Amino acid sequence: MTRQASIGGPFIEAAGFLRLVRQGRMTADEVRAEIGTATPFRKETLIHFDGLCGTVSSEVRLMVAKLLRRYRRREVRKMFPSIPPKMIEQIAKAEGIHKQESPSKGQRPKWDVEQVKQALNESWKLTDIRRTFSISYSALWKLRQQIGDSDRRRKKIFSVDERTAILADLKAGIGQSKVARKYRTHISRIRALQREVGMIPSKTKCDSGHA
Repeated sequence: MTRQASIGGPFIEAAGFLRLVRQGRMTADEVRAEIGTATPFRKETLIHFDGLCGTVSSEVRLMVAKLLRRYRRREVRKMFPSIPPKMIEQIAKAEGIHKQESPSKGQRPKWDVEQVKQALNESWKLTDIRRTFSISYSALWKLRQQIGDSDRRRKKIFSVDERTAILADLKAGIGQSKVARKYRTHISRIRALQREVGMIPSKTKCDSGHA
């Protein structure tokens, strides 16, 4: 009761319509027609009414099925708190929507291992790889370890054009921090590039200051 009451206006409205049905003053179909789906409030009220009646209209069933294809069941249940979980499972079964399982439970991953490794070797941004292949952080980390890319803070590899542009900016007197922000990298990578081309002295073991 507490959980349902916290839903607010739409649930209270649906409960009021349910009382009319129980009193015999309206039928369930008349209530659904009265509520309609003209506004978001009415749509939500209709969902709660169907849940309270233990039935789901074709409109709501279609809405639930569409969401089940995009979200996990527990997330859909949170969106439709008045619809019993058993009913949501029935909709999923009727629509042929299977439970989403993670690759660790034996399901074959949707992403191709060789394609992900190729993207890593081509120095794609990790965020782009995760977005493109829908791969989790932990799975991507394991693949990176397999190819020897085990640095938690992955080093940015500059293309030839980027190197030329960065060195031009530095020679023009632009500060290291500004150049790092411009090319979305850490300042240490800019310094490493400068050392590589001889713009600043290379680090040695004696640079620690000890005699």
